[in-house]
Amino acid sequence: MGTNCLHTFLLRLRGACEDMFTRLILNSTRAYILTWILLGVISLLFGAIAGVDTSNPLYTTGQTWLGIAATIGYSYFGLTNRTSEASKDETDQMNKIADQGASDSDGGE
Repeated sequence: MGTNCLHTFLLRLRGACEDMFTRLILNSTRAYILTWILLGVISLLFGAIAGVDTSNPLYTTGQTWLGIAATIGYSYFGLTNRTSEASKDETDQMNKIADQGASDSDGGE
């Protein structure tokens, strides 16, 4: 009887620990995401309100947060940008032209 009682106690303890760790993992993830959203919004708002001249790092952090949040939203909902390939090619072409212009002007001096 003592072994059966101990076995039952250990099974209940294991179940309680699994529940506790599951709640801990879920709640810490939720807290992290909510904190990230809250601090990002605050950074963006205060940076925009104070102006770029007085709070450039704060404003830049807010803009970066907004870009990351938009990218995450696009990924989460499975949205894609259809013109991304065309704009990448155009950007690459403009960068090549700019590089060629810079190397031509440096070579002539």
